[in-house]
Amino acid sequence: MYPRSLQTDVGDSETYQAAVVLDQSDQSLDEVISNPDGVTTQQGIRVRCIVGARLLAVGENVTVAGDPGSIESDWVNRRFTADGTIDWAWSVTATVPEDQQVRIQLRPALSINDGAQTITSDSVRTYVTEVQVSASLVERVAYWFETQWPLLVGIALALGVAVLAVLRWGGDLVKGWPGRSRKTEKET
Repeated sequence: MYPRSLQTDVGDSETYQAAVVLDQSDQSLDEVISNPDGVTTQQGIRVRCIVGARLLAVGENVTVAGDPGSIESDWVNRRFTADGTIDWAWSVTATVPEDQQVRIQLRPALSINDGAQTITSDSVRTYVTEVQVSASLVERVAYWFETQWPLLVGIALALGVAVLAVLRWGGDLVKGWPGRSRKTEKET
């Protein structure tokens, strides 16, 4: 179970919760995951004793702070509890006022002599969550200028060069008109 979407403000962290519940468990989605701002959904995964999970940022404008207890890189392996659930939590922070995405990956693992060994990578299941980012009008306008300013400067420079070229061409054209003397009457 994982949230289909997550609400957050720019610069604020929001907790991303995910859980695996055994089929024998009679717990509902709402009992396992608290997601007041979004819809919780579920997908099936084949599980053997331990499940590894990791949450990955999609793009550079969202950060994910890891869940402690990682055995291998950013994968967090957990055992089922007595009530048939496993849960994880990460802190998700959007750094810009645009909607983002995070990707949760789940993989089954085996426990051999109390050590976790993963199963082949083709058993990894990936699910995407939309991170809906809230920001004030000032933050959105500031971000727009920050990202669009180089483009605006380039357009303004191109237009300025074009106007100067037209003025120069127009001036040269006027000087070359027949009957137009380059000398004024005082000079004659």
